[in-house]
Amino acid sequence: MEDVKNYYFIGAGGIGMAALERYMLSRGKNVAGYDRTPSQLTEALAAEGVKITFGGEAEEISEDFRDPATTLWSTHLPCRNHCLCSDGSATTVSA
Repeated sequence: MEDVKNYYFIGAGGIGMAALERYMLSRGKNVAGYDRTPSQLTEALAAEGVKITFGGEAEEISEDFRDPATTLWSTHLPCRNHCLCSDGSATTVSA
């Protein structure tokens, strides 16, 4: 974990994911993610330094965050909603 600098969270606005994002921030990591809907929690996370997007477009994911090995997703989301493919390429999220 010390070698990894960037983490990407899918379902970033969930309470469990938010706790992980805050932990990673506290460890000095770069944190970004996607959530379908803005909320008070996503606003707070953004203010703390998490780069959260809501559109689900592949172009919104910086190259720095396209490593599937450091992408975490909420188990509440079906696979078809994942922005990243196993090869590190990005795909548009289907709503």
